[in-house]
Amino acid sequence: MPLLVLLLLILFPLPATALEKVTFDKALQSAVNQRPAAQIARQQAAAAAAAVGEAHSGYLPRLSLQEQFVSTNEPGGSLFISLNQERMQLSPTADPYNDPPRRRDFETKLVLQQPLYNPDITYQTKQAKAGAAAAKATARWNEEEVAYTLFRAYLQVQQMKAQHQWVESSLAEAEEIARLSSTQREAGTGLKADELRAQVLLSEAQRRQLTAENDLKLARRQLALAMGRDIEEIDIAAPLTIAAFSPAPPTESSRQDLVALQQKLKAADFAQQQSRAAYLPRLGVAAWYSLHDRSLPFAADGQSWTAAATLEWEIFDGLRRRHTRQRTQAEQESARLQLEEAKRQSRLALAEAELRTEEMRLRLASAETSLQQAKESYALLQQRYAAGLSPMADLLGACDALTRARFERVRAESGLIAALGGIQFQNGTFLQTFMNDKESSR
Repeated sequence: MPLLVLLLLILFPLPATALEKVTFDKALQSAVNQRPAAQIARQQAAAAAAAVGEAHSGYLPRLSLQEQFVSTNEPGGSLFISLNQERMQLSPTADPYNDPPRRRDFETKLVLQQPLYNPDITYQTKQAKAGAAAAKATARWNEEEVAYTLFRAYLQVQQMKAQHQWVESSLAEAEEIARLSSTQREAGTGLKADELRAQVLLSEAQRRQLTAENDLKLARRQLALAMGRDIEEIDIAAPLTIAAFSPAPPTESSRQDLVALQQKLKAADFAQQQSRAAYLPRLGVAAWYSLHDRSLPFAADGQSWTAAATLEWEIFDGLRRRHTRQRTQAEQESARLQLEEAKRQSRLALAEAELRTEEMRLRLASAETSLQQAKESYALLQQRYAAGLSPMADLLGACDALTRARFERVRAESGLIAALGGIQFQNGTFLQTFMNDKESSR
């Protein structure tokens, strides 16, 4: 029975599973939505947004319920327990006060606290808002990076497919040259050396074919990884074209990483202001309602209420506030310099991308001209070699030139598309080019 199954599999092999094909738009949405790197940044932005409410809650009143048990024979404490429980009995002598019996007290207290003026709460809230804005901008920039990585992976598959096509064409031409050389040697008009050289060319073409197949498989796996998928092969449904990119991006950069650094500088400014406000007083009010019982918690032999206003002004703190100001000033200057450095680098990167784009346009035009000339030269020499008018060396040279021209054409086209995408990325508008705001914002 196993032998029969094996024979059936050999005679009727199972059809190969077709690779999943995705368009660039679908791949881009998958990367932005499913790539863990983008999800991490969005969760960090959500945490920063929650920190705003956490800081702002300092303005709200605090209500707490407290329960405390005390057992003592200390004269002062015993006296106050008697008073709070409303069990105080006057004595004509001082003995019950100087040597009181052990008394127990269950104190239940409901406490309400409300800050009226606390600059720490104000500036911490402002810092949290700036931090949330920075985290949101960082998440957007992370999506830009994820999208650009997906773009490079998609383009790599496109380039590897084009490379595989010209490798197949080169293999077909090498097979034709090998056939012609064998035919001429058998007819007595060719040399054995020419046939051997043709076989070497064929072997080299076969090696390139194997390399191209492996490169294509790896590129497809890289595309799956960039989309946030597990290790698998995903093919592209349609190639990217030069027309997909706007010819003139906005002149003003909208990079979200620079926005994030601006918000971090803003948060550093608030931290520096908070360090100066540390010298100011704090003002608040409080009230509490108390129950006292000698036997049970939450019971009431006696009850009372208290209302209070508090003013706290720290006069000397061991130079802590002075060093805090020095630290925040240094952090503020560091954030400013970091933003300035990032702006300079972004301007340089954008200028480089624009120069590379112009370079790639010229390179593509030159590669197309070279490819056309190489095709004509190869066709002419192939006819002359078949007629015995040209040596094998000339035909092999023309074949090699055609192979290089095809490779350069593929590289030039992919390079131009990559350069155009680089302009969009360095300008911070890559997602805006291919996705609308609703799809790209979280």
